[in-house]
Amino acid sequence: MSTVETLITSNVWVERGEDMSTTGRLRLMRQEDGDMCVAVIDERGRVASVEFCTPLRGGGRSPRTFAALRALAQAIVEDNADVPMNDRALI
Repeated sequence: MSTVETLITSNVWVERGEDMSTTGRLRLMRQEDGDMCVAVIDERGRVASVEFCTPLRGGGRSPRTFAALRALAQAIVEDNADVPMNDRALI
């Protein structure tokens, strides 16, 4: 099984479109130091973002949240491989 480090290049956003609009999307990025950045872009293009630091090394205080974000990033890569964003149908 691949790990996030092998699936996601540092400093490159992975992105998945939402199911309820054609333009809303979720982006995650693993920085070189391992920190995880999350951005939510709504259908109007407005962006809200947060960053979670690597536990132990980066002073992260949310190890389970951090692990879930890494798993989410991997899931986005795998979903995009199975159903590319431009091929998904809106429900």
